[in-house]
Amino acid sequence: MISASDAEGAGSMFQVTTLDLDGWAQAGAGFHAGFLRQAHVSDGQRAAGSGDLRACAFANVYTFGPTFRAENSNTPRHLAEFYMIEPEMAFCDLNDNQDLAEAFLKSQVEQVVTRLRPGPGVSEQVVRPGAAQDAGRAGRHASFERITYTEAIALLQKSGKNFEFSADWGVDMQSEHERYLTEEAIQEAR
Repeated sequence: MISASDAEGAGSMFQVTTLDLDGWAQAGAGFHAGFLRQAHVSDGQRAAGSGDLRACAFANVYTFGPTFRAENSNTPRHLAEFYMIEPEMAFCDLNDNQDLAEAFLKSQVEQVVTRLRPGPGVSEQVVRPGAAQDAGRAGRHASFERITYTEAIALLQKSGKNFEFSADWGVDMQSEHERYLTEEAIQEAR
């Protein structure tokens, strides 16, 4: 998709033009020459931005499709291409959004578990028979712990752990922080 919209700042990574690039530098023209304004290679995520408008009419809408990202990432787990579901919900807050994400994840687990075929699968060869189904049942009924960013940073700072990356307020959390919070701090609090 070619778009003049650059809502998240990543589109400028791939600007497009109708000019012959061999003569571009000598002509001194900007990349946007040939279009009415600067244009970028975009993706379904920016197109999904129009979901905001549809949500005003229909309350809850979503888009699902391939997404392409090209921004500078602060995590090694960032994918350049992936499929993404993007809900747009009118009149909701962060808790409503978290409720939707939790319900969506539980629905996915439910669908996987109900489609598992009995018999020797990978999990049965490594663990015990029925382990995948048991894990799925547990996942469907699990409670999701929620804490604020500020609470997470406080837990990290009082952990006494020597993290490779600092855990200061305003800094992106790293995998080591997420693992500590989910595998140790939250488990101990239960």
